[in-house]
Amino acid sequence: MNRQPETSDQDGGRNYSSPDASTVHPVPPPVNFWKISTTILAAILVIGYVTLVKNNLIQAPGPGSAKPQIPVYDVSVTGVIRTAGLSDEEIQKYNLNGASFQITDINPPPENGIYGYFLLPGYQNTEKYLGSCVRVDGNIPVEWRNRSVDLPYYRTVLVPGGISETDPDMCSPYKDVNYPDTGKVKLEGTLIRSVRPAPDIMYDYQLKAAKPYLDQGASAGSPRYTSVIDIMPDSDAVWREMENLIGEDVSAEGSMLTGYAESRFFSVRGIGSPETGTVRNLVTRFEDHIRDRNVSGLMSLFTPAVTEAEISSYRDLMGLEPDTGSSRLFNNVTSNFIVTSWKIARRQYPDNAEMISKVGDTYFVTVEETRKSWCNAGDCVGTYSFENTGFYVFEIVKRSTGWLVDKYYPQPASPAREVMKYEALTF
Repeated sequence: MNRQPETSDQDGGRNYSSPDASTVHPVPPPVNFWKISTTILAAILVIGYVTLVKNNLIQAPGPGSAKPQIPVYDVSVTGVIRTAGLSDEEIQKYNLNGASFQITDINPPPENGIYGYFLLPGYQNTEKYLGSCVRVDGNIPVEWRNRSVDLPYYRTVLVPGGISETDPDMCSPYKDVNYPDTGKVKLEGTLIRSVRPAPDIMYDYQLKAAKPYLDQGASAGSPRYTSVIDIMPDSDAVWREMENLIGEDVSAEGSMLTGYAESRFFSVRGIGSPETGTVRNLVTRFEDHIRDRNVSGLMSLFTPAVTEAEISSYRDLMGLEPDTGSSRLFNNVTSNFIVTSWKIARRQYPDNAEMISKVGDTYFVTVEETRKSWCNAGDCVGTYSFENTGFYVFEIVKRSTGWLVDKYYPQPASPAREVMKYEALTF
């Protein structure tokens, strides 16, 4: 038998050739199950995606697709929404079809000579913001950009993209108002909105008088009855109160004045519901009696004492106990004080309104009083000294004889503290 020649592999090991090459059976490579399963999963995902696209459940990306973009606006402005006040001729002349509203009373005040923006259609809920302090974001139409001449009423045009209410203190449409006081007039009626006769004429409110008012200074030259009266607040505080009373019966106090084109309007210094006016007058009478030291008049404005503690306190203040003999109110150390000034307090936020509220059948009125008490010793003896300012609360209710004070007390530090009927008459 012949020996086969030896061969070496690259590692120097020895291999021997098979004596019969036809009998060699190669071993198949191992199956890669991970690769197969990944391929199957990818195929399933592709088929699912194509199915969703065909059924319009998702949108396939295309050449024109792009990420959503946040709108970019030309203008963000804060002011008050008012009616536009444009005539039909002006709407046609300036091509302002649909411009029923404007934003004016801009804050901060404009430096570019623009005092407002007519709002073109584009935001469906503009009307609900009428009279409110808002922020408007929008775009100026191309034809109105860089326009500096032929601006109607120093206003340009805006297509609003968004409107949102903001803090009322951000708007001060009546801060520079200084109407003369031509005499006190009181009117009652229903407060409504009105449409401006022109964009820059601030007739935004009217009073439908409960009974015709005889205007002695009518532009016709002779007294004239009128039932619908243009009214204007004389301060931002009154404006905010009026906005809370739209559509309600009100009692207003102010002056009749002559305005645009000899028209007449009512300058409002104070406004409230008729009940509120009565309650306010009661507080005024009460404070007047304190100033005049009118004990009987003051105590007549209280509801009758009912509880044992109330009756005892009343008898003590009025000097009805056997050991007193005379009124102790304003006449002894604990109740001898004067009120040098007072006013109905106002809340700072959100509307600077007077602190007159009604809970159930009871009105709560908070006043700010500055008091001085009697000094009976030391360097100040025999004088009213020790001035201090504090807040006091009236609880006012209606009885068969009218509105009366039920309780009068210092504003409690804790709402849970029990208060006494005549508490603020002593200290």
